Amino acid sequence: MVLIVVAVVLRANRDRRILLILVPLVIVNGLYMLIKNLPGMTSSSEVQFDMLFQSLAAGVTLLWLAAPALGRRGAIRVVAAFGLAVAVAALAVYSYGARSSEDAALFLILLAGLGGVLVFAPAVSTRLCKGIYRPVRFMLWLGLWMVLGGALVTAGFAAVVTLVFSSGTSALEFLTAVLMSTLVGVIFGGCLYTLYLPYMLLGFVSPFFRSRLQTCLNLHRPAVDEEEQA
Repeated sequence: MVLIVVAVVLRANRDRRILLILVPLVIVNGLYMLIKNLPGMTSSSEVQFDMLFQSLAAGVTLLWLAAPALGRRGAIRVVAAFGLAVAVAALAVYSYGARSSEDAALFLILLAGLGGVLVFAPAVSTRLCKGIYRPVRFMLWLGLWMVLGGALVTAGFAAVVTLVFSSGTSALEFLTAVLMSTLVGVIFGGCLYTLYLPYMLLGFVSPFFRSRLQTCLNLHRPAVDEEEQA
């Protein structure tokens, strides 16, 4: 419903080309359905992963739909985008009905952290590309920072949960939990990159969404001679 409202209310979205956003949304949902059908996933784990996936997929789609309204200055755009990611995370936690307030808070923290990776990784990649529109270089930096971001978020999340909820944990157990979570975070980062990839490809091939990509990330096309040298 949130995606529909944003797609309808914003004047910049009143274009039939906005329907192209459904292509990456269908692709990532199809990939997720394949993963869900793998053996070994319990019903409780399925609900948790549903919440994670739906929140992140909705968050990425919302960022593309709301891009024209995120502001002109880079810092404002990043803060506004992160606010949208947190809002979607809160809506996901509420929609799936966490069993307790503690569970809700933990899921919100984790989703907000991963949403932050979705927002800040492209911003950092843009800086490292010096604001020049080079898709291959940008995607390589994006993959690196999403993997690192996923690892940092899950490691920090595991550290907080272990310290707060596991009394009497030894230093070795704490370190083991953080290291294991870091490995899981690397996988999460790879999943975030896979989630982002169809949307980025849409931005590269569609002039309608390419303008949003370049405006939102403040990317500029290189001069003709620079492009030939690259």
